[in-house]
Amino acid sequence: MMIKILRKSIISNDVIMLAIIFTHFVLLSYITILRHHLFLTTAWDLGIFNQAFWTTVFAGKFFYETPDMWFNPRGSFFGVHFSPILLLFIPIYALFPFPETLLVIQSFFVSFSALPLYLIAKRHLRNPYAIVFTILYLLYPPLILLAFFDFHLEALLPLPVLSALYYLDKGDYKKYYVFLFLTLSTIEFTPIITFMLGVYGLIKDRRAVVKFLKREEVSLVVLTKHSIYVMIISIIWLLFAIKVKVLINPYPSPLPSQFSHLFKFPLDLNVLTKKFLRNLDQKIMFLILMCGPMIFLSFLSPLDLILALPWILISFLTDYTPYFSINYQYTAFVFPFLFIASIKGIRELAFRNGRIDERILKRIFALLIISSLLFSSASIFANKVFMKRMTGYITEKHRAYLERIISLIPPNASVLTQNDIFPHISNRVHAYLYLSQTDVIPEFILIDIKLEFYKIPPPSPPPIDYIPRYLNKHPYGIYAEADGIVLYKYEYMGDPVFLVPYTELHNYKTLNILNGHIKYDETSTSKYVLMHEKGESEGVFWFGPYSLIPPGVYSVKFKLKVSNSVNGTVIRLDIAANVGSSILAEKEVNGSEIRPGEWQNITLSFSISAPMTIEFRGIYVTNMTTVSLDYILIEQISVPKLEKCGITQGAKTLSIWSHFEYTFDISNNSARDLELDLIRLGYPSRQIFKAIRMSSSRDFANHPFSPCMTTSLGPCLLYVKTGVPQDKLSNGIYPKGS
Repeated sequence: MMIKILRKSIISNDVIMLAIIFTHFVLLSYITILRHHLFLTTAWDLGIFNQAFWTTVFAGKFFYETPDMWFNPRGSFFGVHFSPILLLFIPIYALFPFPETLLVIQSFFVSFSALPLYLIAKRHLRNPYAIVFTILYLLYPPLILLAFFDFHLEALLPLPVLSALYYLDKGDYKKYYVFLFLTLSTIEFTPIITFMLGVYGLIKDRRAVVKFLKREEVSLVVLTKHSIYVMIISIIWLLFAIKVKVLINPYPSPLPSQFSHLFKFPLDLNVLTKKFLRNLDQKIMFLILMCGPMIFLSFLSPLDLILALPWILISFLTDYTPYFSINYQYTAFVFPFLFIASIKGIRELAFRNGRIDERILKRIFALLIISSLLFSSASIFANKVFMKRMTGYITEKHRAYLERIISLIPPNASVLTQNDIFPHISNRVHAYLYLSQTDVIPEFILIDIKLEFYKIPPPSPPPIDYIPRYLNKHPYGIYAEADGIVLYKYEYMGDPVFLVPYTELHNYKTLNILNGHIKYDETSTSKYVLMHEKGESEGVFWFGPYSLIPPGVYSVKFKLKVSNSVNGTVIRLDIAANVGSSILAEKEVNGSEIRPGEWQNITLSFSISAPMTIEFRGIYVTNMTTVSLDYILIEQISVPKLEKCGITQGAKTLSIWSHFEYTFDISNNSARDLELDLIRLGYPSRQIFKAIRMSSSRDFANHPFSPCMTTSLGPCLLYVKTGVPQDKLSNGIYPKGS
């Protein structure tokens, strides 16, 4: 039906094909930009490339980017990958310096790679069939997944390499070399592919090669000669690319560690065998998903298939999962050649007596359409990675909060953030995902505990592990906070400029029961309650739900009911962190505090200065009455404010920050009285804090005390130790762990 419509069309098939390709390009651009605005793009690799282009155009730093600095200390992306093709995009980016620009460029390369494929298909198949075949290419699952996965160099490969194959097929060697060099310019791995193009040409023209070797012909024919040139160019380009990488980044091996074992001499066959057998089922499935949409027609043209062989071989001899998964960018090293081989495979089946058999061709394309639809459904709509890339997982309100908070960061300020926020703040030199290789103390730290990459790598360890540790060592105040999004500012002591209080509600749906059960209660808010009945085993009633809570000062209401009066403890409530090892607040609820048969709120308060995983527990419950829990309501009252205070001894004042742990060292040369005043800087010392007196230095040895706990400053432990010379007293205050 589709072919009949195309045949009857008054518009030329070429115009129809261009319109389809352009529509595909517009849709890809729109969807990938939409994904970016939904915070579904990441530092690896959209953020990296946006920062690299921005620093090149506006900061005079040649493709400088920070996420790879752990193994590329000089920061230039060309120390990671050799990709001269990026230089072509600098003028476009200078006019439109946004991450979206890179997504549009990538969409253009992905969509318009169908054009040379169409031209090749038109040379070997009848025109309407060439259009259908190209449409199937545009709907090919690995191609779509490639386009939706940030910005990658591999996505730039299909257009130049298919164009090179088209002009090779035509025998137009000038244009062939233009696209050959564009292919080489995409990434340093491509010389392996172009070398195979040379091998492909030699095999294709093998009769001429044999005649030349037998001296039956004096000179090589054109294809053979150019094939040799291409092989030589490929080797020279590979050596040059490696040399450039080493000059910029001499620290690691220029070859990826995932397949460095393939280049060791002598080869370790035992290692190769283990690598091959590991995840073999996934590797076979990878081949099925790559070749299945084309009903494995590529296998009917082994000569054209050898162009895909290098990457298939590499992927089977590694255990690096992304190399043999259709969800990643590496499929671009394979699928252009599968489609070329499929075109030749169709000819093998349909070419009869010097002409194409129409009936066979129709049957082949009927099968191709059915197979393509089936594999598309299986590979895309049943693919969790794809659905996540398409739909996102934050609300529109949350996205609006995040965009507003990002807008509060000055354009040139330094920022430490997480993987899925990085692309949105990467238009600056000092944007970071970690700080292990730099002495920079960022002016801002931006995290979002509801986004995926707060909890998981990359980087490793993820922000959920290293950000709280970093905040514990450096004085940051909360500059803005909303719905789990937190913007910290270095040494900021004011009120948040933007604050939306955080709330959570937990009930029978989210809490875990140890001793008790769920019961219907029409007087409760949710109609179901957690109930521990009279006579049941004493002990832990409920625990959980291990919620990740943003920093704040919180009020927590436990809505409870008892059936009858009891003497003594009814239940012990607590709020705990670190899987119960740190108690933030606790209360024993006495029978005299709660009236039988009535719902009552028992309130506890706690404060945290960094995101923390919290559980709310009924840690002990009596068996003398029935105890019911309706819900637990967590409400943020305010945020903990960073304050500067100090310790005075006589005329000396040593500055410290609240929310930190310090060590104050004194000499134990002799026992003596020592008076310390804790003061808030800028205020007279004894108006706010009491003096702390201990009789001798021995009283301080390994003795923690917390003067800040009596003020609004929050936890501020001072650890005092002995054995330090008297001349160290002037330095006095050290962060814990230093």
